[in-house]
Amino acid sequence: MAGAGAAGRAPVDHAENRYRDRGELRYCLRSIAAHAPWIRRVFIVTDDQTPAWLATDHPRVTVVDHRELFADPAGLPVFNSHAIESRLDRIPGLAEHFLYFNDDIFLGRPQRPQNYFLSSGLPKVFHDRRAVAPSAPGVDDDVFTASQKATRHAIEQAVGRTYPHILAHTPYPLSRSLFAHVEERLPGRLDTISRSVFRSADDLAPVTLAAHLALADGRAVEGELHHAYVSTGRAEEIARLPGLAADRWSDAFCLADDDTAPGLSPEEQQRAVTAFLEAYFPVPSPYER
Repeated sequence: MAGAGAAGRAPVDHAENRYRDRGELRYCLRSIAAHAPWIRRVFIVTDDQTPAWLATDHPRVTVVDHRELFADPAGLPVFNSHAIESRLDRIPGLAEHFLYFNDDIFLGRPQRPQNYFLSSGLPKVFHDRRAVAPSAPGVDDDVFTASQKATRHAIEQAVGRTYPHILAHTPYPLSRSLFAHVEERLPGRLDTISRSVFRSADDLAPVTLAAHLALADGRAVEGELHHAYVSTGRAEEIARLPGLAADRWSDAFCLADDDTAPGLSPEEQQRAVTAFLEAYFPVPSPYER
């Protein structure tokens, strides 16, 4: 596990929402089947878990256990998405070019490969409007903010350039070569991240590292994708869901599973998110039993 962060700051993130399952994976796969049928294979990385509804015998879906990605089994189990991301390029059978989804990211309308990669194969990088402050991680920063600051500083030190905005919560266009490029630029850092069992304030964010180092060295380009981010723990954000379903304007959207704020109960959050996903993606995918 990574060491503690600055004094007074929670060193790791144990929040319940990091482990909660609202059935998002089923609808994520439905969105892929409906809107990106050109995706040839789907790899689902889990900690020795397989949803009961998943058609594991489907020739285009593969469940990948963490043991296949991490060289040292003594470091398992791992509960840190950053650690898992540091080993994505080790997925057996993974193509050179791939899209990385979190299970709370969905495709909102039909997509083309050109939305994510140039014809030359260069991946596109999508940024959010939210910026990462240039200051060093501090005692008042949550784990996410501290990690993003640490990543920004690591890139500045490596290439002398700064990328102030976080990546948009969309499918991430990547390549296996980009992970090798991170290793060339920042030797040993991915290995260090892989040993961080829980999401930590000291983590670097591997996908952000790969994307921004690639931009700096001409291995990726800036791109644009219509996207939405909905923080489902707030009533005013939940109120956006009907419009998102009716207009279907977004190429991709993220339903962030945040803790509920006053005025919204966990049960109301669950009902609203489940009803929205079922209404948006009512057709089962080929990956369901």
